[in-house]
Amino acid sequence: VKIYVKMECLNPGGTGKDRAARSMILCAEEKGELPPPYKASMIANKADSEITNISDAPNTAVKDHSNIPDDIHAAIVTALKNTKTHGILIEGTSGSTGISLASLACTRGHGIIVAMPDDQSNQKKEFLEKLGCGVVVVKNCSISNPGHYVNVARRIWEWLNVERRYDEYYWESVMKPAGDEILNGHNNSSPPRLIRAAFMNQFENLANVTSHYTSTGPEIYSQLDGKVDAFIMSAGTGGTLVGVGAYLKERFFENLQQKHRMLSQSPPRIILVDPPGSSLFNK
Repeated sequence: VKIYVKMECLNPGGTGKDRAARSMILCAEEKGELPPPYKASMIANKADSEITNISDAPNTAVKDHSNIPDDIHAAIVTALKNTKTHGILIEGTSGSTGISLASLACTRGHGIIVAMPDDQSNQKKEFLEKLGCGVVVVKNCSISNPGHYVNVARRIWEWLNVERRYDEYYWESVMKPAGDEILNGHNNSSPPRLIRAAFMNQFENLANVTSHYTSTGPEIYSQLDGKVDAFIMSAGTGGTLVGVGAYLKERFFENLQQKHRMLSQSPPRIILVDPPGSSLFNK
């Protein structure tokens, strides 16, 4: 029996989450949920600001953000001050995905806010902050609780992108002091709609699965010359397991069809390893 290990710890961010993070960011940029990366967005954002002036598109922003908790406000301000594109990534994560997202956000010029549970190490929080991330730490609780880190991240996205509570703050406290050239093209007393925030939502984002279907799966298949009897791993969101599993099984049945032979070899087994009491096993 030969057992091979896929060393995802050698990715730049130290985990396989780099793949999903890259895929989710690129997908959000392609859909227009995030602006293009910094260099490409310099011209696009200027044109964007002219289109979204109040005279063209009324800004119905909720201007009062006084009821937003201080720690969340501080995280939002950090992201607004760090973005070079007017784009903000938002995610709820126990740490690894946040680190991958923050690393890539830095290179693409976007700001980032991460909500994480309080049972994670201080090192993760400090690392995220060193990457310029606005971090919100919440009590670990059930996903059904509004205070769960994923639900908090979604609520931050709603404040920024739906209710637009920070349009005026961003305009008055970040853009004007920086003397951005966009100021020259805006004469209305109300702030333009510059902020574009995207909730990564890794647990329900198909770009997570796609990243492994198009990269991790093909790599494993190629590196093992297509001879894969089983793929075994633990799971968080399940994106790696589903993406890799789908690719390996698809290639197996494609090869059978091409060779016009009977099914004498079993398809690769896809095995999830989880601890006793696993919610995934008991569903």
